[in-house]
Amino acid sequence: MFNGSTGDNQYEGILPETGDYRIRVYLVRNAARRNEVANYRLEMIISDAGKDTAAANDAATTATTRAGQGDFDAKGQVPCAQHKGQPMGQCQFGVARAGGGTATVIVTWPDRRTRALFFVEGKFNSADTSQADGYPAYSATRESDLNMIRVGDERYEIPDAVIFGG
Repeated sequence: MFNGSTGDNQYEGILPETGDYRIRVYLVRNAARRNEVANYRLEMIISDAGKDTAAANDAATTATTRAGQGDFDAKGQVPCAQHKGQPMGQCQFGVARAGGGTATVIVTWPDRRTRALFFVEGKFNSADTSQADGYPAYSATRESDLNMIRVGDERYEIPDAVIFGG
């Protein structure tokens, strides 16, 4: 259906029919022989809902794609803590907004690692957890216009102004 090694490295589309699909992530043979490595990100949004959900998914995909390309609407700092019991410090962030409270916030730790936080209609939706970090649980609470987010032991405070602008 799609082969990134013969064209673009990104696919967005509608599956032609219901059923099981297989995604294969691989390094081309010549690169593997040279012991090269390649960083990648795999994100899937699957929905069989109506137009409203499809429109929200399109907006979220747009914000996520822009954030992944470093095309941010705003940059700044937000309070963050990386480890349990650690006092809050400051981390750099960039946000790509798609309107209506749909946004992707990329937080960069001092050691240059990043965490993506996804918002839909102004509410925290998910984070880019992976097998490498043990798929930590994530959650969010709100106080006034502040989103307090936990991803495993990590903590973030994301004001509504970051998500909506202003």
